[in-house]
Amino acid sequence: MDRSVTPNQPLNAEDYCDIYVDCRYQDVAEEVLKRLGAVKSGRRSLSYAVLLIDVAHNGYEGHGCADAPAFLDWPTVLECEVVAGADFAEVVSAFASVLAAFLRGGWQAQAVGEIEEEIRRYFEETEVSG
Repeated sequence: MDRSVTPNQPLNAEDYCDIYVDCRYQDVAEEVLKRLGAVKSGRRSLSYAVLLIDVAHNGYEGHGCADAPAFLDWPTVLECEVVAGADFAEVVSAFASVLAAFLRGGWQAQAVGEIEEEIRRYFEETEVSG
């Protein structure tokens, strides 16, 4: 997908992204999100900006295959859902902020999905990590 990040651009239903984190304990990952400003939303989900996030164990962990990317072996995955009506720039900004929080905390984190390139570009252009 080749989209530039522009304000008020509608988000398509197929645009999604999860974040894999090299963090052994899901409760620690949840605490990182809470410190970022995420709040409980339902039994399992956290709400942050325009994202609903479920912090889950990565079911692929430990199934390392020589051809698979390293992040697939990381223990935690943030399963993200976008709030209906969110514009594209808000979504990308929220993902970039979540990535930055984990990177600043010393964990490896990787956005994976339909809009990962836009997130990476936004992250680099705005230097959210710094």
